[in-house]
Parts: sequence; structure tokens; C-alpha cells
Amino acid sequence: MFSQKHNWPRLIGSVLLLIAGVIGIANPGFASVVIVVLIGAALMIAGALQIGFYLSGSKLASGWDMLTGVLDIIGAFIVLVNGTTSLRVLAVLAGVYVIVQGILSVYNGFRARGRTGLWKIGVIWGALAMLL
Repeated sequence: MFSQKHNWPRLIGSVLLLIAGVIGIANPGFASVVIVVLIGAALMIAGALQIGFYLSGSKLASGWDMLTGVLDIIGAFIVLVNGTTSLRVLAVLAGVYVIVQGILSVYNGFRARGRTGLWKIGVIWGALAMLL
């Protein structure tokens, strides 16, 4: 099954993610710090790339690239300085996302009612997502 070369990186990545998940469950405080640092670093890198793209002089670059780059870097500092608040905001955003997905799933389930026999699964899945 894993004799092909391209499957090994996927297997190694999966095992590493599994180990990270177990560590995160066993030590949620450490996992929280890692999440905050990763989000801050991602924002910092994204901001630097946006600013670099703007400064490259490309015909496709605009002032919006510079603005979003600066906002990303400001966001990175806010996330890194206010880690606990950032995690709370992330939790709220994740909750809102799940509720919206649940509403859309119920809506799409009812829309598909006459076209497929599986519409009930969408409605049930959406209702469960909103309850959780």
C-alpha cells in the first residue's frame, strides 16, 4: 500500500499530526501557546509577502497589497501580544462558522428534498452541527 514514493510523505505527515494531537490533548496549555505562535507567524509571513509583492513593482500589485500586508503584520503583533484574547476570539469565530455551516446544511438539505433521498442526512447533520 505504501510502496510508492509519494505516499511516504503523507504517512509521515499523518503520524506527526497524530502525535501533535495527542500532545495537544495531554497538554492543552502548551497547545494553546503553539496555536497562537503559529497564527502570529502565519500573519507575519503573509504580511511580509504582501508588502514584498507591492514593493516588487509588479503591474498586478496595488495599494491594497500594501494595506493588507501592513494589516496582517499589525494583526500578527496583536495575536502574539494578546494570546489569551486571540484564542477566545478564535473559539468564537469557530463557533460562528459551525453554526453558519449548520444553517446552510439544513437549508441545502431542504432544497434537495425533491431531488434526492439523502436530503434528510443534510438536515440532520446541520441540526447536529448547530447543537454542538
